[in-house]
Amino acid sequence: MGTREDPKAFVRRYLQEVFSEGNADALGGFVAGEAFTAHVMELLTRWRTAFPDLHIEVRGVLVDGDRGGDRGEDDRDPCGGL
Repeated sequence: MGTREDPKAFVRRYLQEVFSEGNADALGGFVAGEAFTAHVMELLTRWRTAFPDLHIEVRGVLVDGDRGGDRGEDDRDPCGGL
């Protein structure tokens, strides 16, 4: 059995790899469920189309059991539409 990644590090890595870097291929390593994954992919596509230079700087992460959230800032210049 492998070691479990720190939940706060997991949230930070998810936001960095998927949203800041736009790595859609990494999405399956962070979310589960076909319908939910499709919704996140749609959100990712919209955000990356509207803000191709999107960068999220995570200032803090809250974790409670199997749920997590972040507090951060994003840096982006709009060049598309949502």
